[in-house]
Amino acid sequence: MEYEISTGHNALERMLIDGSTEPMDLPLSLLEDITNCFSDDQQIGSGGFALVYKGMVGNEIVAVKRLSRNMHESKFHKEVECLMKAKHKNIVRFLGYCSDTQGKIMVYEGKMVMADIRNWLLCFEYVPNSSLDKYITDASHGLDWRECFQIIKGTCDGLCHLHEKRILHLDLKPANILIDDHMVPTFVLQTFVDHCNILQPVRSNSINLLAADIWHLSSIVGKSHLYRTYIVLAL
Repeated sequence: MEYEISTGHNALERMLIDGSTEPMDLPLSLLEDITNCFSDDQQIGSGGFALVYKGMVGNEIVAVKRLSRNMHESKFHKEVECLMKAKHKNIVRFLGYCSDTQGKIMVYEGKMVMADIRNWLLCFEYVPNSSLDKYITDASHGLDWRECFQIIKGTCDGLCHLHEKRILHLDLKPANILIDDHMVPTFVLQTFVDHCNILQPVRSNSINLLAADIWHLSSIVGKSHLYRTYIVLAL
């Protein structure tokens, strides 16, 4: 176990130094170690389907997203596949993933049974500073035109990359656009699918930003990105 954690630490440290390194399979023991067993003190965010924790790797920080155990395995695999494709300076860098199943004795209907406990985790580069929504709501931050233009251009560049990879971001909003110390924006990919036909309307926690055409068409098109970008910039 200690060897596995030590090896994982070294691999993550090298990855943070070398931006060309591919995302890798990360052991659960490593992610537990760097987040202090997913302690409340390390939690830095939450959503409808995941909790986000800060992880310490040497002197560097990473973000570890712990997904709901109710997530279907195929959905997790699809998310990892999309994240592996999305490599761009304006998209938060994906470092690795963990798919772990452990047996645990539990009482079910008065009997002791062995249950499979699944863990789905994603690891990302940590982006310091704040998200765009804080700059919008807090006048003390104050953005000049040069900074605004840089944020607009970076957002559009990131979306263009997703279009080229046939990936649709379904939760584009100010809270998911992180701004680093140099005012460079990076996306957080929260909900996304490959460009494809769907049979049911796509729903999002941020329904107010959904393009109206998504509710009437069975095919998601890139135009919804333009709609969302317009709404974000209008804020």
